[in-house]
Amino acid sequence: MGGWVHTQDAEASEMVLEAKRAAKLAEQAELAARLADMAAALDAKQVQGDAAASRRTALLGELETMLAEQQSPFREALKKTFLRRIKRSSLSHNNMGGPGNCTAASGGTNGSSNGDDGDSDGDGCYSDSDDNCEEEVCPPGCDPVLYERVVELRERRLDEDDEIAEVARAVEAIRKEREMLSKKARVLETGLAGINQVRHGD
Repeated sequence: MGGWVHTQDAEASEMVLEAKRAAKLAEQAELAARLADMAAALDAKQVQGDAAASRRTALLGELETMLAEQQSPFREALKKTFLRRIKRSSLSHNNMGGPGNCTAASGGTNGSSNGDDGDSDGDGCYSDSDDNCEEEVCPPGCDPVLYERVVELRERRLDEDDEIAEVARAVEAIRKEREMLSKKARVLETGLAGINQVRHGD
């Protein structure tokens, strides 16, 4: 009789362990699928960021071509206009006064459109000389049509900067979630190992 009870208890314990093991395996499979999705999302964001960076580089080349015929000081003045940091939220006020409106971002925490307090990512994207909100005007003697073209080109650069910043934020969020899930997966792996040890009487 005692042996039968012992067998029943052992079978019940085995069923409980197997249920726990099945639940952990299912959770492990779900985590693996989510991690795979995140890896794909990271790859997609990397492609998106690289494309925006390439377009931004192309804009710099377009600017150089546009200014190739310009003599100093117009060339430097127009390049400074292109590289100037701008508060995107203020651009809507341009309708009230064109590019001459006070839309330049101050240095430091109110700097670049992508929220970066420092310089650009290595290619001189931003001009640090615009520490105060100064009125933007076409340099005296410069072709106003050319000046407007440079301002329009800057708008396109700001669009790319915004996209690059958005991608960077998304990548950071995905990486943080991936790290959290990876830690959870390691805990699950340890739990499964413990269950297997108990089942095999180790």
